[in-house]
Amino acid sequence: MKKLLIILLGMVLFSHATTYKKTDFAKLVQTSTVIAEGEITSIKSAWQGKQISTTITLKVSKLHKGQSQSTEIEFIIQGGRVGDVEQHISGAPKFNIDEKVMVLLVWHRNHYWLHSMAMGKFDLKQEGNTLYLENPMMKNAVLYSQNLKTHSGNHPKFEYQQAIKLINELAEKRGD
Repeated sequence: MKKLLIILLGMVLFSHATTYKKTDFAKLVQTSTVIAEGEITSIKSAWQGKQISTTITLKVSKLHKGQSQSTEIEFIIQGGRVGDVEQHISGAPKFNIDEKVMVLLVWHRNHYWLHSMAMGKFDLKQEGNTLYLENPMMKNAVLYSQNLKTHSGNHPKFEYQQAIKLINELAEKRGD
């Protein structure tokens, strides 16, 4: 217990806050290697040197950008829990098994990584007859779009069909 307390105290003393600059959704789309939609099927955390990383498996239902040889894509986020030790990275989103999401991924160091931490995860939310992409981590509309209507509320959310249309248009321009 004493060892855990020392580790946690060290993490608090040496941790840094995550700051987000206002980012356009189109810029995230353009700089993503893969944009995939699906269901989270696996979450596994492991030590990588002195840090914990979590590998997340997405069962892909729709691939909006990029290519995949499989119906599943694995990607990495920083932080996680191994045994009694948990590392929480400020700005890293939480994922849950069976959660339906759209993720924006970048290829880095031979792995897919979630693009710009929390900015790369969108929950699929149904409200009435309308499906939305919602980013619950981005309060005060840090994420915006010049091309999409950002709906009011604490979190930016975009109408699904409009967002998919924009993703497809941007992918066509680049030849993806």
